[in-house]
Amino acid sequence: MRVLRRHRLVELFLVRVLRLDWSEVHEEAERLEHAVSERVVDRIDELLGRPGADPHGHPIPSAAGEFGSSAATPLDQVEPGRRVRVARVSDHDAAFLRAIEKLGLRPGTRLTVRSRDAATDSLAVTLAAAVARYSACAPPPASWWSARKRGHSPFSRSQIVDNRAVTS
Repeated sequence: MRVLRRHRLVELFLVRVLRLDWSEVHEEAERLEHAVSERVVDRIDELLGRPGADPHGHPIPSAAGEFGSSAATPLDQVEPGRRVRVARVSDHDAAFLRAIEKLGLRPGTRLTVRSRDAATDSLAVTLAAAVARYSACAPPPASWWSARKRGHSPFSRSQIVDNRAVTS
């Protein structure tokens, strides 16, 4: 739990303070999480205002090892027509993070799932702040297709949404 806390706090520090792109902080945090002391981690936590989530929306454990609520549903399981808020995204693929950011998808983004196409393993969504519709799979990074070949949907492993409907 301590390493997870360090990792997520370091990621957030790299994004908020050092202004690194959210797509590149996972690898940096992997290296730094083993180099910082508990004292430095506590100061980072204090400096950032005791945040509840990292830049990708993953919950940050408290110093006591406790998590806040993180109930969520994979985006590919949301019924068309449902309005939701993106809660978190996978941080293991920098190309994926850059691609969804171009579409305007980040933790906190409100969207409506318009349709789901099982044949192409894609979703069409409308962002709450946008008029245009976006297909979350056009064009997909190569890693999405390798995940699909292994039998995993890129949406179920990478795009997680809040389980509650969003109210305007």
